[in-house]
Amino acid sequence: MSWGLDTTAGLVAPRAADFLVEAESAIDAEFTARGLPIPDYDHDLVTGVFRDVIATLLGDLGEALQALYDAQTVNGATGIHLDDIGAIRGVERDPATASTVEVTLTGTAATVVLTGKLVQDADGNQWAATEAGTVGGADVTFEAVVAGATTLASGATLSPVTPVAGWTGGTASADATVGNDRETDAAYRLRQQAALQNQGSASANAIRARLLQLDYIEAAIVVVNNTAAVVVSGGVTLQPHSIAVIVYPATLTTAQEQEVAEVIYLHVAPGVYTNGAESATVTRADGYPETIRWAYAADLNVAVVATVVLATGYVLSDVQTAIEELIAAWFDEHVMVGQAIYDSEFEAEIMNEIEGVKRVTVTLAGGTTVTPDFDERPILNPAPATVAV
Repeated sequence: MSWGLDTTAGLVAPRAADFLVEAESAIDAEFTARGLPIPDYDHDLVTGVFRDVIATLLGDLGEALQALYDAQTVNGATGIHLDDIGAIRGVERDPATASTVEVTLTGTAATVVLTGKLVQDADGNQWAATEAGTVGGADVTFEAVVAGATTLASGATLSPVTPVAGWTGGTASADATVGNDRETDAAYRLRQQAALQNQGSASANAIRARLLQLDYIEAAIVVVNNTAAVVVSGGVTLQPHSIAVIVYPATLTTAQEQEVAEVIYLHVAPGVYTNGAESATVTRADGYPETIRWAYAADLNVAVVATVVLATGYVLSDVQTAIEELIAAWFDEHVMVGQAIYDSEFEAEIMNEIEGVKRVTVTLAGGTTVTPDFDERPILNPAPATVAV
């Protein structure tokens, strides 16, 4: 049996098929040693059934052992095991946050609705009042009971779940402020890796890691020019001995922009020029002001078309929504500023995740690859992706 701890592959745990071979070999050897005929392992015989059952049980243990070993690595860990690794590194997973919506209460005027009272929307999502209110008074904020990206459109009707005399429910007075889903394993792994690069030094990786710790920064890239000449790299012009810090999104408040400038200032090496169209002034330790520059990444629209060949018995409607959601989720979880994306990345996930797809060809903006400039971030537009046969 070829299994155990390997200096290259790590732990290779035995599977049920390995145990099946080993069990049969051991039984044959024991019978031969006792002068008995080698048994017939047809599945209707006791010996064969016994061998199969034992091999299956031991195989389950082997797979559990392999899964436990794999969960010790960032790439192999999922769920709570990845959380444990993050806790050791001092990087906690971003939890899901609840959506909120402003609601105009309906019913008999002056009826009081207390904090915690529940309403339900047409999709069955329940919302709890975060404050007391009265019918005919100011709007009341309701929070989704289940955290995550729960949506609700302005004008939606809400029905009471916990009855109150004189209260008939309410109407959403504006679109809900949508919460966030729990951070995915893929996004959490990337953020752990970025945190490891943050050693408080003046390296590009350290600056980027510091910026990504700001909860309003979704993506960042730092481009370095160590030469004495002006260079253009990835569509970005850099002055001699300078850096270009590019962040996303471009919707930061003035206070957030000031914080970005402070982070760059604290971690850029002395004498290094900062490039960019945006700027803020920071106060140095000696009391003098210094201008810190950066740039915002622009959206790069990417039209995605997935052409599928379906397995027998499947029609387009069986897979279309699932493929659209998979592509949208891929953009949310994997796309970074200035990073190329490839058709094969989508094709592999669709083939692995979507049942009924026999073959798929994906085009990105009409080609196989999208290579953005360093100051661009690919986004799915139009959305959803086009799925065709």
